[in-house]
Amino acid sequence: MILRTLFLLAAAAPALAQAPTELDAPLPMPETVVPFSCEDGTRFTARFRPQAREVLIESGGAPLTLAREPAEAGFDYAAAGNRLKGRAAIVRWTAAGRPVTSCRRVAG
Repeated sequence: MILRTLFLLAAAAPALAQAPTELDAPLPMPETVVPFSCEDGTRFTARFRPQAREVLIESGGAPLTLAREPAEAGFDYAAAGNRLKGRAAIVRWTAAGRPVTSCRRVAG
């Protein structure tokens, strides 16, 4: 009987070890809103949405939604000729049809 119980436990162990629990679920990451000011005079707000893997760019007109792209370091979001790429407080912003500009996070 003991041998049978040990066999059943050994057979079930991999499934039990991989069974997700409430504690294993990823924590929801909050949306982060960051205002930027650029060298060319552009000002915009980036609304980072980690759960959706996107950033919403708001600059007074219709908001732009950029999808997260693979990046070696920092972050990279792009869509329809627009791109936001950088790390922390310094980014490079490319609006469709315009040259790249360097931007810094500002107090908001």
